[in-house]
Amino acid sequence: MSENIEDIDKKEESGDSSLGIFINPRTDFGFKKVFLDNKEAMLSISNAVIYEESQAEGHIESITFQPVEFLGDVEADRHAIVDVHARTSTGEYIVVEMQYAHPMNFENRLAAYSSYMIRKQIPPRGRKQKDGDKATPWHYQLKANYIIAITNFPMFTSSSEAYKDTVIDRVQLVSTVTKNVFSDIINILIVDLTRFNKQAEELKTTLDYWLYTLKYAELLTERPDTIKGEFFENLYEDILRTNKLTPEEMKAYNESMEKYGDLSLFTDYSRMEGIAIGEKRGKEEGIAIGEKRGEKRGEKKGEKKGIAKVVLSIAENGFSAEYIAGLTKLSTEQIYAILQNKK
Repeated sequence: MSENIEDIDKKEESGDSSLGIFINPRTDFGFKKVFLDNKEAMLSISNAVIYEESQAEGHIESITFQPVEFLGDVEADRHAIVDVHARTSTGEYIVVEMQYAHPMNFENRLAAYSSYMIRKQIPPRGRKQKDGDKATPWHYQLKANYIIAITNFPMFTSSSEAYKDTVIDRVQLVSTVTKNVFSDIINILIVDLTRFNKQAEELKTTLDYWLYTLKYAELLTERPDTIKGEFFENLYEDILRTNKLTPEEMKAYNESMEKYGDLSLFTDYSRMEGIAIGEKRGKEEGIAIGEKRGEKRGEKKGEKKGIAKVVLSIAENGFSAEYIAGLTKLSTEQIYAILQNKK
C-alpha cells in the first residue's frame, strides 16, 4: 500500500532525521549515487523532462558522459562544476543539476552553463572545421543544449491559471512581442519539485515516477505500486536502499545529510521571512509559507538564534561568508557579525 502525501508531509515536518529505508536523492551524495555514471538513469530522466513534458517528438538513444568541470579560456574561469554532464549520440549536450536552496546568481549560472556548451561546439581558427585535408566553412551549425535544473524552491511565480500547476518551466530565447521562439539551441528546464503534489495512486508516466521519487524517496517505506518497470524496480531495490551502502558510502551519505539539514533550516527560515522567494518570486507565496511554518518554529527571537546556529554550522563545513550570504539572503556584514559573536 502506497503512502499518501499527507502522511509523508507529517514525517517531514516532524524533523525526524533517522536513517530511512531509502536514501535522499536530493542530497549531493544521493543525487550522484543515482545519476553519476548511470547511463540508464540519465537517459530516463532526460527523455522524460525534455520530450515527455512538452509532448515533443524525439528520443535520446544513447549518451556519453562528459567532464563535470567546464574549463574556461583563463584560469579564473575554471570553476564551473556541474552535477552530471553528458553528450548525446547526435551531438546535443545535457547538464542535470540539483539545487535544494537558492544560491546566489543561480539564474546567471544556468545561462553561463549554456554559453559553455555552445562554445564547445565552435571550431577553432576562423570557425572552420577539418574534413580530411580539406577545410570547410562552418556556418554555425549548432546542436541544442539542455540544462535540467531540479530545484526544491520556486524560481518563478505567476498569477496565470495556466502556470498554476506547472512543474517544469522551459526557458528559451523568445521574442517578447510575438512570443515566437527565436532559437531552440538554448533550453533551460526548471523542474520545481515544490509544485509537484500528485498522490502515489495518481502516478502514470515516467516523469511522474521521477518527480515523486526525487521529492519523497527518503520518507517512503516501500516503492509505490504505481511506480512500475524494471528500471525503477532496480532503482529502489539496488541503488536507493540505505542497507546496500558500503561503510564508506554510509559515512559520505551521513555527511551529505548533515549539510542538507543545514540547508533545509536556511530554506525554511528564508521562506518564513519571505526572503528566499523575495518580491521577484511572489510575496504571497512567501507570506503563506511563512505563516504555516512560523507557528511551529517559535517566536522571532528563537528563530534568529536558530539561524545563527546554522550559519556557524555551515561555516564550520568550509563555506565562505559570501556563499552563506547568497544562500540566506542575509548581508555579508550580518554573516560576519554572527561569526564574530559565535561565543
